[in-house]
This record gives sequence, structure tokens and C-alpha cells, in this order.
Amino acid sequence: MKKLWGKYVAVLISGVIILGVSLSSAFVLPVGTQQDMTDEKTDDTDMTEEMDDKVESLSDGPWPSFGRNKRNTRLSSYETGDTDGAVNWSFEAGPALRSSPAIGSEGVMYFGSIDRNLYAVDVDDGEEQWRYYTDDVIISSPAVSEDEIIYFGSGDEYIYALNSDGSLRWKYKTDGEVYSSPTVDEEGNVYVGSYDNNLYSIDKDGNLNWEFSSDSWLWSSPSISEEGVVYVGSGDENLYAIDKTNGTEIWNYTTDGYIYSTPAVGEDGIYFGSYDGNLYALNREGNLQWKFNVGARIHSSPAVDDNGTLYFGDRNGKVHALKNGTELWSFETDEKVRSSPAVSVDGYIYVGSYDDSLYALNDEGEEEWSYQTDGDVFSSPAIGKEGRVFASSMDGKMYSFGSYDYDIEIEPTSDQTITAGDTIDFDAEVYDQYGNLVTDVDSDFTWQNTTASGLFDDTAVGEYKVTATYEDATSSTTNVTVQPNSTSTVEIDPSSDQTITAGDTIDFDASAYDEYGNLKTDVDSDFTWQNTTASGLFDATAVGEYKVTATYEDATSSTTNVTVQPNSTSTVEIDPSSDQTITAGDTIDFDASAYDEYGNLKTDVDSDFTWENTTASGLFDDTTADHYSVTATHEDVTSAPATVTVQP
Repeated sequence: MKKLWGKYVAVLISGVIILGVSLSSAFVLPVGTQQDMTDEKTDDTDMTEEMDDKVESLSDGPWPSFGRNKRNTRLSSYETGDTDGAVNWSFEAGPALRSSPAIGSEGVMYFGSIDRNLYAVDVDDGEEQWRYYTDDVIISSPAVSEDEIIYFGSGDEYIYALNSDGSLRWKYKTDGEVYSSPTVDEEGNVYVGSYDNNLYSIDKDGNLNWEFSSDSWLWSSPSISEEGVVYVGSGDENLYAIDKTNGTEIWNYTTDGYIYSTPAVGEDGIYFGSYDGNLYALNREGNLQWKFNVGARIHSSPAVDDNGTLYFGDRNGKVHALKNGTELWSFETDEKVRSSPAVSVDGYIYVGSYDDSLYALNDEGEEEWSYQTDGDVFSSPAIGKEGRVFASSMDGKMYSFGSYDYDIEIEPTSDQTITAGDTIDFDAEVYDQYGNLVTDVDSDFTWQNTTASGLFDDTAVGEYKVTATYEDATSSTTNVTVQPNSTSTVEIDPSSDQTITAGDTIDFDASAYDEYGNLKTDVDSDFTWQNTTASGLFDATAVGEYKVTATYEDATSSTTNVTVQPNSTSTVEIDPSSDQTITAGDTIDFDASAYDEYGNLKTDVDSDFTWENTTASGLFDDTTADHYSVTATHEDVTSAPATVTVQP
């Protein structure tokens, strides 16, 4: 370990310089930073004032560093279940992107580019806020402090600290490319590795705390445990545990391959991959708990979820899920996976592949969606607020993924009125938020009140709302009114034959139906009736047989036969009804008829009557000279008398 405590070069702004100490308005740079600063974005006075500001731990933004937190677990606190792979926006930033995004608390994303710029982009709309140019490619992923100071490394061998407006706060010169991604501790110290084999600890003002020397380059990004131990991998095949207070080595663990992988500090151990094909789990003392061999180099850094499950990729193109050294599942892409997974709190895993795609997997290792870019997806995704996922590609673009904002159109769109038995063939099209046709295959939609292919063929009379749904988007509504077809059947009630007494009535009701059983009308006056009033009232008083039917639109009901029987006897008549004079020995054959109040004949069978002064059949044959009153009675009704005079 090499320490460079208190070695400074002072640049005079004003006042007096005392060796190693700056007075008045002097700006102090670490030894490694001798460079003409006249071309930087901020003058010395501004930088001095800004350096006096307090800088603390990582930002409370959704993804403030490569590993999201200082332990580099790459586990988000946001759910992404509604994210379905829609590209909300893409931002083009040079020929290729290998830097992974970091998101601060102010809604701005930061990432580097092969074009040597660090970009600041609004996470909501992908609009560039500013860019900062360095003298070489930027592969390092930024870290954002809680005061929105952005730290990153460049291939120009510098470690940079920028203010949130893109102005330079300070920069520190190493002796090798800085591809490692910084980590910030709770005191605001920045830890980052370099290809000069050293791990650097730099305070918030850009002063070197210490540097730790390994025997090879450092690509791996440092992780910091709650106990204050820094873990970092090296090209010398070792994972180092270092005291963050003074840079002293606590222990190292030797593998059989380069360690590009950034260690993740979990509850039960330290996890990292090696080019020897093993994913290692060490305890806090540096002892091996277990290792799992995937048969391919591991560049990817493991992510750790709340259940202790590890997710990482390998150069054979597989994504693995391990729990306590046992593989739960693996997912195969078409090319090597150097990207490090990001995990949402609801268990979705996002990772890139050299097959140009970003993959979204569920916790069973099944693909939820994927998006193919135009270049290798080397960098590692980040998860933002509202479940958005951000990833860059070697096609030079940074992508924002969210939920599709679909617009669905159905045809016809205007309200429709049809007759039962007719059909309407609806068509649907769905467009994304950019106006691109997603599909116009009708069976791809979920239809309301049609068949699976959009055919409306309902025959029941009524009002129907027709919509088409694609995923969570639904079209506007077309109202379809189905009216009854031509009358096919008429029914009357009562439909069974009826027998009534003259003077009684029957109130018939009628209903007309089409062939699909739809009611056309049940308004009795709409029908043409036989042997009733216009409203279906049967009120005939004449004794007889009547056929009652109802007709509507050339359709006639079946017949209900109504039999009208006479009412009670109201009148009895006898014949002859006038007075008669006969000679003893002659006879008169009386006939009788009984009628109800409507004139209906009740009976004219003479023997049905009770006669006065005749035989039971109405024969007057009395021979005694006298005057006789002849009457006939039926149902307590008696005829007017006829007087018969018998002479000797």
C-alpha cells in the first residue's frame, strides 16, 4: 500500500503560499492533478466555494451508482411489474455506450460514452441537460452523491467530480485508465480503481486519503460493507478486503482467473465472479462458503435480492439464479452476457446480452419481454421511479423502457343499428405512442360483445357496447343496437280453449316474436284480432263457437276456441200464448221456450219445463168445462199465462 498523505501542489489565486498549506483563496489539487485548468468549465474561485460544500453519501435517487448502493447489490426498491418493454424514449450519445446509467434525486440520469462525454439526460423525456467532455472514452459508470455531485472515471486516467450543472468540481489524475465505477461512503469519500493497479480513496474535496496497490489492473468496482470494509477484485485474480479508514489489506482470496466482476455484499457473504468460471461466496473473514462453476468466464457482477438469490451472466450467454450455491434456474441468450443484472423489488430481472438484446425475466427465469437494439448490450441496466428500466447499447443509444401507451382504433367507430340476424365485422388496429402499427390482426385483441375475431353476431334485442382491448389499452366504444327481425310467431293468452257464459268476457293478450325469440310487440292494439275487440277483448254474448286469433305482420297465432253458453233463464215463452177456447175432449199442445237475458235459447224441450194445468210435456187435455190458466216455468222463471176455456 502506498500513502500520499498531505502531498499537494498549491496554485496561487491570491494571498500568501506556505508550503503544503494554502492561505487566502488558494485552490489545492492533489499531486496527481497537475494540468492547465484554464479550459475547464469553472474558474478557481467557483471551485473553491463549491469544494467547501458538504458532500455526503450516495444520493437517495432511485439508482445513484453502478450497484445502486455502496454494497453493490443491484436491488431496486421499485416495482416493475407494469413495465412491458415499451421504449419511452432513446437518446443517441456517440458511436457506442459501455457505461451504465446512474440516476440521482433530481430526475437526471448520468452516463458516459465512447465519444468521451459524460451526459446528463432528463429521465422523463430523454432531453439532454448538459454534457462534459474528457480526453478519452468513458466506460466507468457514474456515482451520484446526496448533494448531486457526479463522480466517474475516464480512459484519460482521471477521476472526475462534477457539479449537478455539469461544471467541474475537481479531478484527480491516476496513472492508468479508469474503467472502474466509483462508490461513495457515508463520509463522502470516493473509492475507485484504476488500470494503474491501484484502488483510490479520495475525500469529498478531491484529496487523496490513501491508495491500495494490487498486482494488476482494477476493472472491478469497489463495494463497502456496513462494517467499513472495502471489497474489490483485480486482474491479479484476487479479491481484496481493505480497511476503508486507512487502506490496509485485511485479507485476500485468490481465484484462478481475472476478476472483472464487482463484488456484492449480501447479508450472508460477499459474492463475485471470476474468469475461472466460478461464482464465489465468501464469508466476512475471507473464507470460502461455496462456489458454483458455470463452465464459462464470468464478467458479470451478481445482483442479490431480499431472499439471498444471486443473479449473474456468463460468457456462454446464460443468466443464472443461485441460492446457497444451488442453481435455481438458468436462462439462455444467443451471445455472451457481460452485463450485470438489475433486480426490481417485485422480482423481475433485467440484463443485457451481446445478442443485442435487453431481457426482462421473472423470478422463475422465464422471459417476460425483450428488446433488440442495434448493438451489443454490454452495460448494466438501472431501475428508476415508476418502474422504468434504463439500459444502453453499443449502438450508441440510451433507452428508457416503460409501459406501452397504445392507441386502439376500431372500425366501424360510429354507433350502429341492425336487425337481429344481421352481423357486423369489426376491425381493430393498435398503434404505439410513436404512431407505429403494433398489430391489426383482429384475433390479437380481446373483444367485448363480439367473437374472438371481432364479429358481432348477437341476435338478442338490446344495446351492446363493442370495444377492443390490447394489453391494458382499450378502444373507444361503438354502440350497437339490435332491433327485432320480422315477426315469425304470434302467441295469444289464453291459448287453451275456453267456455264461458254469455255476458262474461275474456281479455286476450298477444305477443309477437321474431325468429330469434325477440319480442316485437305485446301491445294488444297492435294486432288484428278475430272475434274480439281491437284490444283483444272477447265480449260476444251470442251462444256459439268462436275462433279467436291475433295477426301481426302476416303472422297469425294459433286459434283459441271460445264456447259461449247461455246465461241463466230470464224469459219463458209459451205457444200459443193467447187465450184459447176449446170443446171438452179437444186438446192443445203447448210449446215452451226459455231464454237468457241476451236472447239465447236456454231450452225448448217441453219436458224441461214445469207446467201448470198441462201434462209434463205441455199437453192441455182437461175435459171439465171451466177456465184454466196455463203457464210454463223454468229455473224459477214463469211464462205469462194463457187462459184456456173448456166448453161442454
